[in-house]
Amino acid sequence: LSMTAFYPVREKEKWGFADSTGKILIPCEYEWVDPFYEGVAAAGLDGKCGYINKNGTVAIPFKYDEGEKFSRGLAQIMSNGKTGLSNKAGDFVVPAIYDEIGEFRETRARVVKNGKHGFIDIMGSEVVPCIYESVGDFSEGLAYIQDTAGYGFVDREGRIVITPKYEWAEPFERGSARVKLNGMYGLISRGGKILLPCEYSYIANFSEGLALVVKDGKCGYVRRDGTVAVELKYEYNRTMLGESPFVNGRARVLLKDKFGMI
Repeated sequence: LSMTAFYPVREKEKWGFADSTGKILIPCEYEWVDPFYEGVAAAGLDGKCGYINKNGTVAIPFKYDEGEKFSRGLAQIMSNGKTGLSNKAGDFVVPAIYDEIGEFRETRARVVKNGKHGFIDIMGSEVVPCIYESVGDFSEGLAYIQDTAGYGFVDREGRIVITPKYEWAEPFERGSARVKLNGMYGLISRGGKILLPCEYSYIANFSEGLALVVKDGKCGYVRRDGTVAVELKYEYNRTMLGESPFVNGRARVLLKDKFGMI
């Protein structure tokens, strides 16, 4: 059964599964079905969601509001308007008390409870309490959080590593993250060190190790450590240039209203 491909089929407004020859493997008796993932499939019966095995037996009873596909042995299941994580036996590893649960990143998943954001670990423990206005996924051991003071960063245990003060922040990538303060952009390190002060009207995404930066209408390129790779001497027109990333070692530039390549 594990090697057999199951295809959703409908007969007389009911759903079941067939193999590649059209042979019915699971009778068409469900209101809806999702494809099989990790050996089980979500299905609907009498207005409720449950899960079935490939042999057609019920894996998780039909008593829930909604259910997502299984991934790494767990699936999000909604009950009474709240979401939790269940294993294939129907046991809730994470109780259905959250408004939303994100994907696990670096053994942590974003959760929302009563409109506030935090994190749980793979055992379901709330390691970062749901006290923040918003949070981002963990990357390189840190995640941004937002409270009334602004954006900052916490480690996987919820300890504040970079004090919230920024108007915006993004996840760390290769040791740096873009931040915004007083309407201007800059770069910081994982330790909170200022790599590039928040003096730029725009910093683009990094491409091939360089990012376009704009200041006083002029643009150039910086490295991830904040050092200038290409002097800010080119004209910037966002409509015409966009982020002007480096591709195969080259990028478009604008000088004296003429385009070129560097």
